[in-house]
Amino acid sequence: MNDYTGAAFLLAIAAPIVSSIINLITQEIKFRRESHLLHKTEIIEDYVRYTGAYLRYEKNGNENYGAAYGKVLLYVPSEIADRIIELNSIIAPFVENQNREKAAQLFDEICILLSMQLKKRKHKRKSKGYTYV
Repeated sequence: MNDYTGAAFLLAIAAPIVSSIINLITQEIKFRRESHLLHKTEIIEDYVRYTGAYLRYEKNGNENYGAAYGKVLLYVPSEIADRIIELNSIIAPFVENQNREKAAQLFDEICILLSMQLKKRKHKRKSKGYTYV
């Protein structure tokens, strides 16, 4: 057996193994990205849910709002975070009805911005050939 035959034999055995390893690594990276995106989406949805409940005086809204408020700031762009912080400064004291109305209006604007942010992420994922669930 000459050197070329031996090399060809080794490549014939190694190529599918290397290909499988690369495929597994690629799938793992894709899974982690999609999991991270899903996690961010869940945090944003929790913020919207608990802030809405807090604005409507629902039971336990205050406890859940505080946790959701802290988490959402980790994942949103700074321009949306600034609006969320502004809303929090309005609803934190929450004494007068006019604050409630102003807070509700700002909350609606934030929800629209968050929705646009989530749609933008979905679009980026689809344009790169990834599916988003």
